[in-house]
Amino acid sequence: MFRVASLRLAFCHRIVQQAPSLGSRTLSTSCRRCQEASPTTSTPSKSSAFFDSRVQSELRRLTCADLARVFRVARRGQQIVAPEYRFVTREELRDLQEKAQRDAEKKLQMPPVLEARDDSAARVLDDDPALRGYDAAKLVVTDITYGVHERDRVVAVREADGVLREATWAERDRVNQVYFPREGRKIDEPAMFQPEALAEILGPERYEYVLDRNCVQFEPDHPAFIRTAEAVYRHVDEGGHYDALLSTRHYGPMVFHLAWERRADDLMAHYLGKGRWEGAHSLVRVFALLHPESASANAADKEGLSELDRLRIYIKDDSGKSSKVHICLESALEKMGGAEDAKSVSKES
Repeated sequence: MFRVASLRLAFCHRIVQQAPSLGSRTLSTSCRRCQEASPTTSTPSKSSAFFDSRVQSELRRLTCADLARVFRVARRGQQIVAPEYRFVTREELRDLQEKAQRDAEKKLQMPPVLEARDDSAARVLDDDPALRGYDAAKLVVTDITYGVHERDRVVAVREADGVLREATWAERDRVNQVYFPREGRKIDEPAMFQPEALAEILGPERYEYVLDRNCVQFEPDHPAFIRTAEAVYRHVDEGGHYDALLSTRHYGPMVFHLAWERRADDLMAHYLGKGRWEGAHSLVRVFALLHPESASANAADKEGLSELDRLRIYIKDDSGKSSKVHICLESALEKMGGAEDAKSVSKES
């Protein structure tokens, strides 16, 4: 049971002054969990690896922005607006095409991949024994000033025993939704995100819908967000339904997850089976960036190696299903008329 009190920023400053332990580090500092790994760390953290500019470039390339699919109308019961037709000049057509490309890049902006936030210990700010037993309910105190990011907003909880502490992530999410509700987000977690319910509804036609709802309901570092996203990626990988997410903002994070977990072999076989050489080479580059200790990473630093040579090194030394992927590679080479033809294609792509 909670009683919620709202306050303006000036009163929040009074709380900071009255709690000496809060002076050295504000509440907002504890909300920033997305710090990059230390330069001395050999293996990058998951979040810093995802935001690496080279990884981002490869993931965008793998997404394959098909404008027809990016701007398709999702039939989810809403009213569909009739298309508009008009005559334009060549210059106007070029401007419209450039605008469509910019809009597509915005729609394909990938959800961030972060480590799960730690909610194990909320920091105690003050302990006032005089308030012990004054009320049986907790008192939630929050700053409702407009323009403050929800992760930086001051939210504190006064326990019934007189302890004043930082709000937990669950309490922070609830308070933010009460005072600044986001469209489509529910205060209580919808039943569809429970693992048992999710397993019943997953399928190629619902992957994108579930992942979109996941982005609306949870923050990227929420454990439920990570659990749901990984469950969808696992279902996609087990069924081989990779193209169901192609040209969507979720394709890049899916590829990143599979490469990070060293489970990208079936996806590699998928690329080779469809003759998508550039996708196979790009996947090897992503794997090498995420695993600097791998043979693929060592091969990436060597000059004179073709993309096909690096692909063979990945299959031989880094693949967990080397036999399967090797067969797919040889079959793809046979369709292309031999290794030399494939090598020339890989150099041009």
